Amino acid sequence: MTQYIDTKNGRWPVTEHEIRAGHPNTLFPSPFEPCEGYAPLVLEPVPVYDSATSRLEPTRPKEVNGQWLQGWEVRPLNPAEIESRAAEIAARLTADKAAVVAAINSEYERRMEVISARYPASERESWPVQTGEARALLADPGAQTPWIDAAAAVRGIDRAELATRIIALDNAYRTVHGTLTGARQRLEDLVGAATSREEVLAVDPLQGWPEEGGQN
Repeated sequence: MTQYIDTKNGRWPVTEHEIRAGHPNTLFPSPFEPCEGYAPLVLEPVPVYDSATSRLEPTRPKEVNGQWLQGWEVRPLNPAEIESRAAEIAARLTADKAAVVAAINSEYERRMEVISARYPASERESWPVQTGEARALLADPGAQTPWIDAAAAVRGIDRAELATRIIALDNAYRTVHGTLTGARQRLEDLVGAATSREEVLAVDPLQGWPEEGGQN
């Protein structure tokens, strides 16, 4: 938004709203142009500076070749200000990391839900029982497997075949689960290793995951 200077008394910055409020009977053109006694400020380029040890302050505008230029001055912080600024930067970095990690975890949960959503919640609760009985049966054909016995009987298949299918599905699930968990942990490692806000925000929570089609 353009800022202005009152060329009569040197007051700045002055906003369009303040100019309109100070001249309620003036009809201003569109796009807005100030009335006599005001001029737009031209901001000079901001110099490069270290915000941890310095602060940027605007300098009083000066008229050069019919334009009012507002420059900048870099001033060093005193020891107390440096300490306070360091605490602010650290707190902001911590908050930024927490926000990105939360977004990573949200994407992780969404992808895991895609995998498990095809199964009813009640069946998912039985997975430990299924895999436990299946591994026991494949290790010992005489093992007691009431869940597998009942399910195999209703489906009309051999209990050993059902146990083999359960183990195959479990191994596939473990592979996908491990891949997604590894991707999540890798992204979190990047966030944890970041030492600046720019590095934290460069970590995209939606990138670095396996293709969703490959999860099925």
